[in-house]
Amino acid sequence: MFIVDAELLPLYDALHIAVGYLVRSGYDLSEANERASFHIVRFFNAGEHRALMLANRAISAIEKERVEEDNRRSSMLSALFKELG
Repeated sequence: MFIVDAELLPLYDALHIAVGYLVRSGYDLSEANERASFHIVRFFNAGEHRALMLANRAISAIEKERVEEDNRRSSMLSALFKELG
């Protein structure tokens, strides 16, 4: 039997929601878990204790990071091709 402190239950619920969404969106399970955990714990410690809000904020932050990473990667490739071409 798994016993969780009632105050931490929203954190676990949010993690379940966010990881499920991220895995269905193409993330690897361990990457989804790592990224979601980081953001959910950060938002939880900042005072947000509603599971759905925690999950949504984490997902938004992760998707924003993904766009920034894609843009950075694209810029680096463009610079490399410009230098080579």
